[in-house]
Amino acid sequence: INVFKEKLIVSELKEEIKSLEQQLVNINVQRTSIESELNNYQGQKLTITLTINKLISEISDITNQSQLLTTQYQTLTGKKLDIDTTNQLNDIFIQYENSKYDQATIKSQLQLIRKQKHQLLEQMQSLENELYSLNQEHFMTSDKLNNQKLEQ
Repeated sequence: INVFKEKLIVSELKEEIKSLEQQLVNINVQRTSIESELNNYQGQKLTITLTINKLISEISDITNQSQLLTTQYQTLTGKKLDIDTTNQLNDIFIQYENSKYDQATIKSQLQLIRKQKHQLLEQMQSLENELYSLNQEHFMTSDKLNNQKLEQ
């Protein structure tokens, strides 16, 4: 009877060990799945961060070009322009820094930065068009002066 009880206990322990081994396999599968999702999320976060940094760099370049055009415009016309792109860029950067761990906010941030970039490109194009017109007027005025000098 003792041998039978021992065999029964050993058999039950073997079943329990098999059950625990299966649970361990299931836990490892879940762990692998969670690690995969985490890696995917971190990859997406890195991609978004790199995209935002690239756009911030592009906006900085556009801002520098805009400031150059503004200076040229002011030199040609003597008028000041009311364009404050630096503060807008700083606001976007501060918002990004404050929310860089919130993916949804980062995505909306990305849209805001793209919109800002588009607005800056439009401003730059407008300034370039105005500078072109001013240069044309300058050349026409120079031609008129030269013609008057020749006539005299």
